[in-house]
Amino acid sequence: MCLLCYNVKLTNGWAIRQHDTLTLSEANMSLTNHTSSESQNQVFFRSGCIPEKFPPDIQVRDIDGFPGYKVGDDGSVWSCLGIQSLGNLGSRSVRTNQWYRLKGLSRKAKNRRVERGHLYVSLRRNSSSFHRYIHSLVLTAFRGPAPNGDQARHLDGNHWNNRLENLAWGTHSENARDSIRHGTFRNQKLNEQDVHEIRRRRECGETYSSIAKDYPVSIIQILCICKRKSWSHV
Repeated sequence: MCLLCYNVKLTNGWAIRQHDTLTLSEANMSLTNHTSSESQNQVFFRSGCIPEKFPPDIQVRDIDGFPGYKVGDDGSVWSCLGIQSLGNLGSRSVRTNQWYRLKGLSRKAKNRRVERGHLYVSLRRNSSSFHRYIHSLVLTAFRGPAPNGDQARHLDGNHWNNRLENLAWGTHSENARDSIRHGTFRNQKLNEQDVHEIRRRRECGETYSSIAKDYPVSIIQILCICKRKSWSHV
């Protein structure tokens, strides 16, 4: 059976060339191929991702190992990756000329919670996803890789403040002292004010056991504080 088409407009809005003579199977195949190729050319962004320009007051740098991503010195993370449909084959990530800001996730978002509440982003590479902490991305991009054994420090104690001026590489001891100073140390029972008061009372002649009665620590811990074997940075 042959189909003589006179600029017949098909259901998807595509018109066959006038006076084309096709078999019915050829017409169906043409329509299928056109629809498939048309959908394969479509690129769209993930839900909630709105393209925007980089703010003029920030610097951005590429994220090493993840093409299509940048990080700003204000703690923002950006992507230009869109999703291209491959029809029955699924989809793939492709680079575009539009950038959008990624939302930082934390353990406060129920099931997306991670260690210590630091913000992280999910980056894609070779069809796989990788979680990366934002503070590490900022420091690595603008200060270089962490020296051997060093960790990221949040100088103001706010784990969600990932601006470059609030970050620094440091040792585990420096990080612990920061946590104690900011009152964010896990299971911390005393603060700096308590330590000063404990030492003042001891200097006034009060016994260790008497002081320990007013604090949730042992007599030995009071002694170590007074001898500066613990809390030596205060």
